[in-house]
Amino acid sequence: MRVNTLCKRFFLPRLENNHIIFMITDDSRECIVNSVFFAIEGNTVDGNDKIEEAIHNGAKTIVTEKRGIEHKGINYIYTENAKRLLAMSLAFFYRKTIRNLRFIGVIGTNGKTTTSTLIYKYFIYTHHNSMLIGSNGCFARNYYSKHNNTTPRIVDLYQYFSYAKYKKIRYVIMEVSSVAIEEWRVMGIPFEFLVFTNFSEDHLDYHLTMERYFWAKAIPFYKLKESGYAIINLDDEKAMDIVKHTSANVLFYGMKKECAIRAKNLVCNTNGIQFEVDNHKILTNLIGRFNVYNILPLFYFQRILNMNIESVCSFLRDFRQVEGRMNLVECRNRNVIIDYAHTPEAINQVIQEVKSLPNNKVFVVIGCGGNREKEKRSKIGKILNDSGCEIILTSDNPRYEKPMDIIEDIKKGLSKEVKVIEDRKEAVIYALNEATLEDYVLILGKGCEEYMEIEGHKKRYSDWNVVEEWNRDNFHSDCII
Repeated sequence: MRVNTLCKRFFLPRLENNHIIFMITDDSRECIVNSVFFAIEGNTVDGNDKIEEAIHNGAKTIVTEKRGIEHKGINYIYTENAKRLLAMSLAFFYRKTIRNLRFIGVIGTNGKTTTSTLIYKYFIYTHHNSMLIGSNGCFARNYYSKHNNTTPRIVDLYQYFSYAKYKKIRYVIMEVSSVAIEEWRVMGIPFEFLVFTNFSEDHLDYHLTMERYFWAKAIPFYKLKESGYAIINLDDEKAMDIVKHTSANVLFYGMKKECAIRAKNLVCNTNGIQFEVDNHKILTNLIGRFNVYNILPLFYFQRILNMNIESVCSFLRDFRQVEGRMNLVECRNRNVIIDYAHTPEAINQVIQEVKSLPNNKVFVVIGCGGNREKEKRSKIGKILNDSGCEIILTSDNPRYEKPMDIIEDIKKGLSKEVKVIEDRKEAVIYALNEATLEDYVLILGKGCEEYMEIEGHKKRYSDWNVVEEWNRDNFHSDCII
């Protein structure tokens, strides 16, 4: 494709150098000969400061929001929204690549990773060639790539899509974050199916209000084609608001209200969950009542794929767990659960689920991320205060804040004394040492993350590794995770 074909598509002025486009990117380091470079101002790096590097690496066209920047022999496109134009340009440039892919998006405050992973694993289980893009990375058969965000940068997405086409992958399952929606990272992706898990407070440091946060979640449903499918958790209080914003086919699932896919007769314990759907008994190793909501969308995909319901039943019997989500760590003489929960609603759900299991005490190791939503810290403190658990407050990605300042913000919601251990490793070890055979140690916030983010640096750290080391040091046997 030549650059003026792109300009014509988006009613932009014709450019003097009508070069062939070999690359479209917003990273100057990725530029090669005949690249189109989008100079986008980010949180820490301004792409306009990287224009010369992009040109040095081969860029022939620069797209920027800042007027007055020019280099001899280089095309310049000036726009009011570089992120939006980048999304539109990539969708047009890769239109043949994505034409035969079927996109499934999972949207919601909590449960995106577990729900999307279950869908992906079920598709693989039933021999449907698929790709998963989410918090834990990009997965396909014999392929894995790590990225930093729930929904990666849009240029990376289209690289994944290109790989999917090359490997003849049919289905792409994606976690879709509200921030990615606001930043145009999923604009132009033709979703055929969207799953709405739930809605509660999160990311207000970015969205500022709950109204804006909800609208970010609703936009993809609004843009979903009439022939598409909106698969919605009917038990969530925002379910009908999502319905108002879509003209697609609506499919409901839940537990409390009558709907086509409804779970009944639940039994939850440390061995997993048992429930019924359409008079079929479902058994799974996953623990936690809320995981039933993450499972239920599978039954619609089973129907869409024309598979029998036994395929879901057998899949769930075999499925173990999702990395970093309600992971029961089988250590000798200790019951340990690691979970990524970091929103007030998710933290409350996880604590209540663990408290419902047979135990004497529940030790909760928890902190809050720095430079994120200070308002929710005291709310989390209130949940911890009312939980009846033994609380150990500690660090969790303090970023550019002082860990003790974050802990003090959490304590504003507490009226009782709690243990404070700033060093997270020491906090986890303290909980493990204090707990008994009949207790649970619940380690929240980081899940399977392998780093601690401190002052712009990612220091190696893993809750899983700390538990494994403690188990080896104390009992000379391995943890099984």
